[in-house]
Amino acid sequence: MSIKSTTKATGERRHARDRDWKELPPGFRTACVRLFECHRKVTAANLQATKELNMESRSPEEVVRAWNDAFSRQDIDECMSYMSDDYIRYGDMSWESPMNRESWGTLLKGFNAAFPGWSWEITSFVVSGNTVIVEARESGVWTRPWEFLGISLEPSGEAYDDRDAVYFEVRDDLIRQTRVYITNNFARTYQIDKRIAELANIQSEPAG
Repeated sequence: MSIKSTTKATGERRHARDRDWKELPPGFRTACVRLFECHRKVTAANLQATKELNMESRSPEEVVRAWNDAFSRQDIDECMSYMSDDYIRYGDMSWESPMNRESWGTLLKGFNAAFPGWSWEITSFVVSGNTVIVEARESGVWTRPWEFLGISLEPSGEAYDDRDAVYFEVRDDLIRQTRVYITNNFARTYQIDKRIAELANIQSEPAG
């Protein structure tokens, strides 16, 4: 078939469609136009919603990697933005008394001020569904006062080095729970419980 005959056939079909359209009742044509416009708007809205969902939704791995990146930079506010309102932390001193997000944030901000050169290095990263397991090495030197539980602890100048395993549970793009297992050289090095008890005894002694 030549180009001319193809063009002619296309024109004839278009003309037939226009003729058939004009022969429809005016009210029916109006209803069809409105239905088409409604369909177009709904389709556009669905495409936009899908695009936004794809942009905003992140996998558990992406959420935990973002959290760890902020954690390694000691940016606690950013860390908390990846944690749900009902977040709970279990581990070492918080097994019997789990910590919520705000308590965790307050503790870590005080810790970071006391350990400005602290480091967090991931050594292993495993993903299984909504659970992400991170193994890391943390180390630091206590060089500044630590505001802790309403008291101020003076720095010892000592260094510590620990290995951590953290189990993250992620739901709806947010970290809802962590379970933390630590070698706890930190506790053996600084003996925080003993220092707090000693400070409490000094403060409770009567003057003179």
